[in-house]
Amino acid sequence: MSILVWNCRGLGNPQTVNVLRNLTKEKYPNVVYLVETKCRRNRMEVVRRCMQMDGCFSVDCVGFSGGIALLWKEEWSVKIINYTRWHISALIQEETSGPTWQFTGFYGHPDTGKRISSWQLLRMLKPTSPIAWLCAGDFNEILHECEKIGGASRPYKQIEEFRQAVDCCGLNDIHSHGQEFTWSNNRNGRDFTKEKIDRAFGNKEWNDIYTQGVCNVLPAIMSDHSPLSISLHNTNHGMKRKRWCFRYELAWELKEECKQVVSEAWQKTCITDSKAKLLSTKLEFCQKDLLTWRQTLKQQEEMVILKGKQSIGHLQNTGTGEHLIAMKLIQGEVVSSITSNDSKWKQRVKQHWLKHGDRNTQYFHMQANQRRKINAIKCIEDSQGRSVTKQSEIGEVITGYFSSLFTTSHPSSVEQCLIALDTRLAMDMKAWLLNPFSREEINATVFHMNPLGSPGPDGFPAQFYQKHWEIFVPSRGLRQGDPLSPYLFILCVEALTSLLNQAEACGNLTPAPIGRGPIIVNHLFFADDSLLFCQAEIKCVLNILDLYEKGSGQILLLAGVQSTSSFERYLGLPALVGKRKIASFHSLIDRTWTRVSNWRTKFLSAAGKDILLKAILQAIPTYAMGMFLLPVSITRKLNQILRKFWWGFNEYSSKIQWVKWKQLSGSKEMGGLGFRDLRCFNLALLSKQGWRILQNPTSLVAQVLKQKYLNKGDLLEAKLGTRPSFAWRGIHASLTLLKKGLIWRVGNGQKINIWQDRWIPSLPAQKILTPREGDCWCDKVSDIIEPHLKQWQEPLLCELFTPQEIEGIKAIPISLGGREDILIWQFSQNNKYTVKSGYHLSKDMEREQEGESSRKKRDCQVWKTIWKLNVPRATKMFIWKACSEVLPTLANLKRRKVVEDNLCLICNQEPETSGHALWGCIGARDVWCQGPMKV
Repeated sequence: MSILVWNCRGLGNPQTVNVLRNLTKEKYPNVVYLVETKCRRNRMEVVRRCMQMDGCFSVDCVGFSGGIALLWKEEWSVKIINYTRWHISALIQEETSGPTWQFTGFYGHPDTGKRISSWQLLRMLKPTSPIAWLCAGDFNEILHECEKIGGASRPYKQIEEFRQAVDCCGLNDIHSHGQEFTWSNNRNGRDFTKEKIDRAFGNKEWNDIYTQGVCNVLPAIMSDHSPLSISLHNTNHGMKRKRWCFRYELAWELKEECKQVVSEAWQKTCITDSKAKLLSTKLEFCQKDLLTWRQTLKQQEEMVILKGKQSIGHLQNTGTGEHLIAMKLIQGEVVSSITSNDSKWKQRVKQHWLKHGDRNTQYFHMQANQRRKINAIKCIEDSQGRSVTKQSEIGEVITGYFSSLFTTSHPSSVEQCLIALDTRLAMDMKAWLLNPFSREEINATVFHMNPLGSPGPDGFPAQFYQKHWEIFVPSRGLRQGDPLSPYLFILCVEALTSLLNQAEACGNLTPAPIGRGPIIVNHLFFADDSLLFCQAEIKCVLNILDLYEKGSGQILLLAGVQSTSSFERYLGLPALVGKRKIASFHSLIDRTWTRVSNWRTKFLSAAGKDILLKAILQAIPTYAMGMFLLPVSITRKLNQILRKFWWGFNEYSSKIQWVKWKQLSGSKEMGGLGFRDLRCFNLALLSKQGWRILQNPTSLVAQVLKQKYLNKGDLLEAKLGTRPSFAWRGIHASLTLLKKGLIWRVGNGQKINIWQDRWIPSLPAQKILTPREGDCWCDKVSDIIEPHLKQWQEPLLCELFTPQEIEGIKAIPISLGGREDILIWQFSQNNKYTVKSGYHLSKDMEREQEGESSRKKRDCQVWKTIWKLNVPRATKMFIWKACSEVLPTLANLKRRKVVEDNLCLICNQEPETSGHALWGCIGARDVWCQGPMKV
C-alpha cells in the first residue's frame, strides 16, 4: 500500500501522462496526489481512466498555472473534507476494518511574498481531534540551508517560518530513501540549482500506526520535480529475512540468578590448545545457558505479575491495614518484573545518553521503530561509482571492499621514503611497545568501553564483561581490535613530511611565505586532507607523491579532481567568514532544530530532557565556539530553541516558562539546573586558545598571530588592530576573562612589572595599587629582590608600598635556584587553564556586574542537599520544581492571569502554593500518613 505524490508540471503533454501511467503500474499506489496539473476537470477525468484509478477529485487551474488533483483506488474509502487552490484534505480508511486517518495534499505558494499565507493555511488544516495525519506535496520551501545547492541563498527568515508552521502542527519529516534533492532547474554551470522542496510529514498518531512508513524519492522524468512514493508498510522487497542472532539482554542483570548462570557456564570444562578457541567456546556455553534460563525466567515473570496482582487485589479488598508491609513487598516484585521491559527497549533504541531509571517507555518504542525503518542497507556504491541495490550484490561489494582494504598491495620504494625520517624511538620505548598487554591494561580498556555499544558477532556487549568481570580470567597478548588506524595514518604521513622537508632543504621545493614575515610553510596535514603550499613546481611535487605512493601503497587519483577558488566549509567550520557572519553559522541552528524536532516533548520526561539538553543539544555548537565568537543573534536563537524544547510549546505559542532561562543556566548550587550559558561558555573555550598561544609561543598559529597582531609580542596587551580576522576577534574578546584568571608566579622577578602586573595573590586586587612616584627607579620585581641573599629588600619595600602590600609581598617565596617567572591559572589545582574553571569565572564576572542577592548564597546548602539525594533523577527534578515554585499551582496560575481564584480546591482555606499542595493541605497530610514513614 502506497501513496504517489508528484508535481507533474502539466498534464497536457501526452508523454507526461504516459510517464504517470508507468509510475502507477510500477508502484501501484492506492492514492495519487498531483500538483500543477494545469488542466480542468474534464481533462483530469481522461487522465483518471488512463491511470485506471477509480475515484478523482480535482481543483481546476487558473489560467495556465496551478491545478491539483486527488485520485484513488476503490480498495480504500476516501472522503473529501475540504479543499482550496492550495490543498485537498480527505479522510482515508484502508478497506473496511483498517484505521481511519487524514491525508492532506499540499501546495506551497510559489510567490515567496505570499508564502506566509500557505503556513497559516497549514496551521488551520491541523486536525482538531487526535487523529493520524499525513501531509505531503510540494511545499516550495526548505527546512535547512543544506537542502539547497546553487543559486542565491534562501533568506533564513523564510526557512524559520516554515519550521514554525511544521512545529505548530506537530509534524515530523518522514524518513526518505533515494535522491537527496527533489527539484532542479536543469541548467548548466553556475546557474544550476537543486533543492528539496517536495516532502512528506506525519504526526505522532500517524507514525504510531505506520511504524514502517518511508518516503521514496524517485527519478524526475518529464518534470523538474521528483515523484514521491510513500510506502505505508516497508516490506523491504528482495531483502532476506534477518537470521536470529543471540543478544545479551540488559534486563537479565536485574535478576541475581544471572551472575550464577554465567559463572557456572564459564567454569565448564573445555579442552583445546588455542586460547582464542577456548574463549569462543566458553562464550558459546554462556549463550546456551542464558537462553535456557531466559525461557524459564520469562515464565516465572509472567506468573509473578499474575499472582502478584491477584494477591494485591485480595489484600486491598480484605485487609484493614495490618498487611501493608506485605503488600509493599509484593508491589515491589511486580514493579521489578515490569521494569525489565524498559531496560529491554532502552537497549534497542541505542540512546545511551538516557539514564536508566527514568521511565520513557513511549519514547523507547518510538525510537526503536525509527531505528527499524533505517536499520537496513538497501543501496550501496561500488568502487566504480555504480549504485547496487540487489542484496546478493551488496554483500559482494562489502566483502570485496574490505578484502582489498586489508590485503597488501606489496609497496616498493619503502626505504627511499624512510631515508630522511629521523629515528625517534629509544630502546626502552621499543621494549615497552613489544611487551604483551597486562591484565591491568585489559581491565582499564574493558571498563572504558561503551557498556551498550554494538556487540560483536557473539552478541555480548561490553556491559556483559563489565558486570561479570570477576568471573573471567583475561588472556594475555590479545591485540585484536585495537583502534590503530589513526596512528597508522600518522606514521605513514611522517614519511611524506620528511620527503617534503628534504626537497625544501635541497632547493627543489619553494615553500609559501605567510605574510611579510619570515614564516614559511610547505604543507599542513589534517585527519583526511593534505594541503601543500609551494610555487608552481608541479614536476617536483608529482615526483614526491609518486615516491610516497610506491612506499605507502596509497594511490593518488588525479582524474575527476576539480579546482575551486574557495571552500564554504572545512572540517565542519566556515572556511571564510565575510560580511554575512550570521549566515555562516546558520548550520548550528539547523542541527539543533533537527535534534529538537526529533525528540518531542511528548516522548521525554523532564529528567530525560535535562540529560538530552546537556549531553547532546548544548554540545552541538561547542566545536564552532572553540574557534569563533558566535554572533549574539546566533546564541540568542540557540537559547530560544533550547528554551522552547525544555518548557514545551503548544499549537501557536510556547508554553508557560516559569523560570527565566538565565536562572536555569545558573549552577545547581545557586538554584539553577546547570544548563550552559552559551555566551560565557564561548568565551571560556576561546580563552583556552589564548592559553595555548601563551604556553606554545613557537607553534605555527602563535607565530602567525604574533606576526600580524602582536607588535610587542605580548598577547595580553594586544590590540584588536585594523581589519582583523573573525578568529582573532574572538580570541581578543576572551582576553578579559583570561587576564582575570592569570597571575604571575615569582621566580627571578625579571619578567614581572611591579606596578602593572598581577603577582601578589594575597591582596584583593592581586597587584600594587600604590601610585608610582616620579623618581622611583624600580620597574621589575627583580629590582626589589636582594640578588645574593635571595630575600626581599625590606627598606625599599617600606619606602615604596603600604603595610598591607608589604605583608602580601613578604608572603611570596623567592626561588633560590633563580627560575624564570611564569604565568599560571589560579583557579585550578595544577595551575593550568581548564574550560570548566574559565566558564565558572566568566559566570562569576557576570554576577558581579549585575549584583547578587545574599539569599542565593544562603540557599546554596539547601540546593546541594537536594541534588545529592539518593533518589531517581525525575524525583530530584520534581523537588527542584517545588522548591523553585514553578509547579502549575493555582497561585502561580493566578499570578500569570490564567485563573481568577487561587484558593485550594480541596480545603478552600489557603492559596494553593507548592508548599500548601504538597505539605500544608489536609489532603496532602492524608497522603503522607499512608506512607510507611512518619513525616
